[in-house]
Amino acid sequence: MIQQYLKSIFKELQQIFPEYSFSKQEVILWFKHYLYLLKLANNINGNTLEIGAGFGVLATGLAKQQHKTVFSIEHPSRDFFYKKEYIEYLLNNNVHLVGCDISDGLPFKTQSFELICCCDVIEHLYPQQINILRDEIKRIIKPTGYLILSTPNLGRIQNIWRLTRGEPINPTLSIDMFGSTFGHIREFVPIELIDIFSDFENKKISYKSLSPVDGYFFNKKGKILSTIGYFVPKWREEFYLLMKRR
Repeated sequence: MIQQYLKSIFKELQQIFPEYSFSKQEVILWFKHYLYLLKLANNINGNTLEIGAGFGVLATGLAKQQHKTVFSIEHPSRDFFYKKEYIEYLLNNNVHLVGCDISDGLPFKTQSFELICCCDVIEHLYPQQINILRDEIKRIIKPTGYLILSTPNLGRIQNIWRLTRGEPINPTLSIDMFGSTFGHIREFVPIELIDIFSDFENKKISYKSLSPVDGYFFNKKGKILSTIGYFVPKWREEFYLLMKRR
């Protein structure tokens, strides 16, 4: 069931954004990513917020899964935020998109949400923004609420390979800009996020083999490294945390 409506979401959004050319490999890998996130959230009911809408895949999937309106925030400087077809698509699928700069806090009442998803966002934030995000999540989540986090794994085998060769694994100082938002500023291993969100009880850590954020995957060397990582979970490209408010 989840796979069926996720496939339709991908197809519909690709029609809305023909200017973004994603390869078949990229689509398959991101499909796996969102499928796993939806499975993590499948048995959690109640008001839901997604932090970082992007193209709206996860928010739309959550709305279909829960049969109710899902709130999603995105920085209003992103170009797709003003695309009419995109906004209409979200509205028609019960997604309420809110323009928001995390540095200014989250525009929701205290204890508003039972589930908050913050997926592939935290690596784009500076430390002071992460502190604001943490405090705001603590404020707006219900005492029984759940938090789902995902982010690229700093300990992935591609990074281990780079270090053995004396190559850097940190993002460059000239970080890419997307409107007023940034590319990757810093990546993490799970214990760091568990420490940052210490007011939450860690319920589950999962590692998945996904495309890394660079070109290592789509060549012979990358495929060999990812295959090795498949057999060593902590060396995989992405990790996921399911946490519950203490």
